[in-house]
Amino acid sequence: MTDNPSRRRALARPRSLICAAALAVLGASGCTRDGEGSTPDRADGVRSADSADGALGLPTRKVPPYRVARVTNPGTIRGTVDLSGLRAPQSACGAVAAPGAIVWLDDIRSGLDVAAERKLDRRLELSAARCRLEPRLQLALVGSTLNVHNEESVAHQVQLFRDGAEQPIYRIPFIFAGQVVPAHRPLTVPGVLEARSSQDPALRSIVVVVDHPYAAPVGADGRFVIDSVPPGRYKLIAMSVNGVAEQMVEVPAGAEQTVSLRLAPTG
Repeated sequence: MTDNPSRRRALARPRSLICAAALAVLGASGCTRDGEGSTPDRADGVRSADSADGALGLPTRKVPPYRVARVTNPGTIRGTVDLSGLRAPQSACGAVAAPGAIVWLDDIRSGLDVAAERKLDRRLELSAARCRLEPRLQLALVGSTLNVHNEESVAHQVQLFRDGAEQPIYRIPFIFAGQVVPAHRPLTVPGVLEARSSQDPALRSIVVVVDHPYAAPVGADGRFVIDSVPPGRYKLIAMSVNGVAEQMVEVPAGAEQTVSLRLAPTG
């Protein structure tokens, strides 16, 4: 078949029109070739590039790389998280049920191999639609991919915020139902990702991204266990979709430390 420039232009036109429509409706920073969302543009109109550590145009908290090391006389953290003081967040459709919580050691930088200890799927799912952004809370390993599914027929965005930043580090524009966008760049560094839908800012989803195995979901009874911890002093954080607590914990060699945390409302 001979190459026909006019035919190539005609075939490319529908994609260009879709991107143009998305830009016009959403004010997004562009449709990307790799199928991912886009990063925010800088104030000077120049799009910020991804940095080597995965920061998408905004600074991230700098932490030393996590090292796999032998753990001698490990200790255990056993505790409870009190969620009773939290109110379910309100959306345009009414109250949204609050899920449980996730706990993790925020500043631990050496210990057991995360790949061997933490059995987590490296592909996470997030569904976005009117009055729905689920799951509300997830635990992820660095290097995972977040597949964002759109079930809303109205043009909107899912925006990702890192570590409480006021501006999104990532925007995923949607213009029709059935779209699925895989996002992996926001999960290349540890931290807390918050997903929000432009349809209703009250709809939030939290993804806690870790690069070590010292993290755990909180059970329905509020209890959790983190074991095989190298002896030392660490910052323990507990978080739900609308609450957080921090506490310094001293982990004894070959023994167990018991803690109790109460989440304080956020936002």
